[in-house]
Amino acid sequence: MFTRATLIGLSPLLLVSMLAGCSNDKGPFTDAEICRASVATALDKNPSIFSVDDVNGKLVYVSYHEQDSWKHDIYRCKIEGAQAIWATAKGPWKTRDTDDQLTFVINDDKLTVVDTDAAGKQSKKRYKFAQLKVDTPNKSSITS
Repeated sequence: MFTRATLIGLSPLLLVSMLAGCSNDKGPFTDAEICRASVATALDKNPSIFSVDDVNGKLVYVSYHEQDSWKHDIYRCKIEGAQAIWATAKGPWKTRDTDDQLTFVINDDKLTVVDTDAAGKQSKKRYKFAQLKVDTPNKSSITS
């Protein structure tokens, strides 16, 4: 298998993919819940302040309101394998080498989001399923 030295030398994304296994099993989590946690992690905010506004195919739209400033920010997110890719509502996807990369690992009802910056420094946030459960909007409730 792998030695400890081999694992240390692997890129964070490759390591997370290997640890997560080859399957795309997201356990009890939906893309909306993973995106909500991932964007919150990237912005260093509590996911409870984020709403899932829309799910359009593979795109998830999340937003939050800042009570003090009445600021309303909207973000896009998509899940590709064990990576969450996000962007502001109209900005470019955060996929450049200088952008932080968001990966995730699911273990039963726990989601760990790993934010890796360009220098390789990682920060991790762990969430339980109950913290992230959202009612995903459907088109019929939006249009009626």
